[in-house]
Amino acid sequence: MEASVVGGIAVAVLFQLGVALGLHVWARSVARRHPRNPWFARTSWLPFAGFVSFSVGLVLTVQMLIGAFASVASANPAEKAQLLARSISEAMNVSAFSWVATFVFYGASVAVSLVGTLLRQTGTEHPAER
Repeated sequence: MEASVVGGIAVAVLFQLGVALGLHVWARSVARRHPRNPWFARTSWLPFAGFVSFSVGLVLTVQMLIGAFASVASANPAEKAQLLARSISEAMNVSAFSWVATFVFYGASVAVSLVGTLLRQTGTEHPAER
């Protein structure tokens, strides 16, 4: 792989790690403000689940694309285009699934942290916190 491709992947991974860490810190601060509600503490790990989903999807996509081009190298010339298209389609489906899972985890983390922050700011409490 070229250095620019590896650099781009490294930037994407570092950005996702920064997002996951930022969301985790926010969720942990909300969990500390609501010590009697265990759900805030449990959901503080959602950003890392999103990061793992992103990382696994990235690795699988790269591996599948490498496999796609390797299989084309030894394929019958009449079938190369169809084989390449099918393999790339499968790799992009894996990538799309991992992105959906990542954004579901990040979105859930933001929603729970936002609810916890707003509960604190408005003065309302969960019945278990009274």
